[in-house]
Amino acid sequence: MVSDYTANAINVNPDTGNIRVKQARISTKVTDQALQEYQNVLVRQPGDATTILEQNQTTAMSDSIQQAWTSYRDSAGSDATGDGFRTWLDSSGNTQAREFVNGLRTVYTTLKASGLNGQELNHARNTAMGRILKSGTSQSGMSTADLSAATGS
Repeated sequence: MVSDYTANAINVNPDTGNIRVKQARISTKVTDQALQEYQNVLVRQPGDATTILEQNQTTAMSDSIQQAWTSYRDSAGSDATGDGFRTWLDSSGNTQAREFVNGLRTVYTTLKASGLNGQELNHARNTAMGRILKSGTSQSGMSTADLSAATGS
């Protein structure tokens, strides 16, 4: 579906924040694969998989990532960055947070091949990362940009 909304050179509905694209431009096969990969990340969280998927719950994922970010930030100080966090996760013992970040990275690597342009992909990633971070029970000071960089492809 095409709309008449344009913000920052991408087609965004101001009421919902959703991106609107011409369906024929986007590969259904690739987007279905990215959706399945995202669902696989979600169900790595503890709890009932059906409920987690139906409600798009990300609280446990957020808490795990933000706890790891706090540990990383404590060791890196003012030099803490999303890219540095990604490297730190690869060498730290925090396997749960690493699995979530790796899973999200896979989702956006796949989605990159869907036909979305760079601005659309960045908008989708930043919106999802912001939502994930806000769903946590505590906030670590990790920014959307930091998590986006850590999951960048």
